[in-house]
Parts: sequence; structure tokens; C-alpha cells
Amino acid sequence: MQLTTTLTKAFEPASGNGSNGPWTRSDFESAEGLKLSTFKGEIASVARALLNQPVEVEYSEKQNGEYVNRTLLSVKPAEGSTPVPQSAPQPAYTPSPKGEFRTPAQIIRTSALESAVQSFYAAQADPVGDQVGLLEVAVTYEKYITEGIEAE
Repeated sequence: MQLTTTLTKAFEPASGNGSNGPWTRSDFESAEGLKLSTFKGEIASVARALLNQPVEVEYSEKQNGEYVNRTLLSVKPAEGSTPVPQSAPQPAYTPSPKGEFRTPAQIIRTSALESAVQSFYAAQADPVGDQVGLLEVAVTYEKYITEGIEAE
């Protein structure tokens, strides 16, 4: 199913260990009140970067007893819209899917990659189609975060 909407809320990710190993689920709410979930980190990163902006989402629905599970398959800026990068504060340590804590270096790498994805969408570029370029931009962001930016 496809829907042009606005993702208005990102919930705290849930994680655990299942028979297939560790997992992390990210949940979002659309302007229509639909709860959409994904287990894919790259989709969750894009969705977070485009919060409160017009987006086109693709999702599937599956009846699960009395509930309907809506799985987020893709998120992209709505046609004709110009995405505005979002910035979110990062905590010093966050639990990993294995229940361990992430180091500051791991958090910095994640933040740098999310910033690179946001930049690609702001430039209307395809981060999936140019993964080498995305990595180069992420490495630049990582340097900015760890070393800072000096005024000349």
C-alpha cells in the first residue's frame, strides 16, 4: 500500500533477542494515526530524518489477531517537496540490540551516517544508489563531529 502523509511521531525503538537473533523495531505514527513499524535501520533513519515533512510511504498490512500490523517498506520525500534535515540530540550511551551499551565512537558513526542520509535527501540524491558517495559524506560528518570545525 502507498500513502502520501506526514510522519508525526517517532517512538523509542524496541529491541530484544528472538529465535533469529537480536532485533530492533522502530515505530512511527502518521498524520492519519496509523502506526507503522520497521525492523530495518536504514528505513528508520530515513523516516526519522523526514519527520514532520511530506513523505510517500509504502507499507504492508497483515492481520494479527485483533491487531493489524503495518510494516513500513520504504519512505521518501513526497514528490515536489524539499526535505529539511532534522537534528536530534544523541545520548552518550544507548542500549544496543544485544542489551549492551554503545560506545561514544559507535554513536558518532551512527549520527554521521544519519546526517549523510539527511544530506542526500536534502540534495534530492539517492543514498542507496550512491553508497560510496554516502560513505564519503558520512566519513566527513564523522570528522566534523570528532574533531570539530575550526573557523579560519
